Amino acid sequence: MVDASVAPTLTPDEVRQLAAHAALGDRDAFGALCAAYRHDLLAYARRRLPQPEDAEDVLQVTFLKALRSIHKRDQSRPFNVWLFHIASNTITDFYRTRKITAGLDALPDPVGSSAEEQALASHLDARLEAAFVQLTARQRWVIRLRVIEGHSYEEIAERLNCSAGAARATQMRALQALRAALEAPAAERLAG
Repeated sequence: MVDASVAPTLTPDEVRQLAAHAALGDRDAFGALCAAYRHDLLAYARRRLPQPEDAEDVLQVTFLKALRSIHKRDQSRPFNVWLFHIASNTITDFYRTRKITAGLDALPDPVGSSAEEQALASHLDARLEAAFVQLTARQRWVIRLRVIEGHSYEEIAERLNCSAGAARATQMRALQALRAALEAPAAERLAG
């Protein structure tokens, strides 16, 4: 039996072998994969959720979903990308089912901020969220991984199955699109 409190470091070949065994119903192989990715998945969930216990819940649901669908996993796709995709969807489900909104409204009100400042921050948050939703799924992933989580281009490339240069270019296009979307209303106000 695998001790889930110890996070082993697995090579890509070991991950592929364990994933193949887990897909055939080997619970110990699946347990080893869970142990290997538990820390990173939990950190990922904690950065996105309001309470630590919510991250623990999301982690458990992620592993359950992975266990139930591992036999259907596209084995040409890296295991960690597949697993983090499940975690991301589980976090989205968490917010959707609990009617919790992410963004500035989830943060405590700054001390001493005026109603005008709060209205401006809320307006900016809404504009940024609207612009972010217009990005492609790949651009949103790169922004999340690079800007929010601080991953290197090499790590992003591994997760998205592309080159580091492609990850860098995707980030650049995403930031340009966000900038253009946020500057457009200001340019319209100046022209009008």
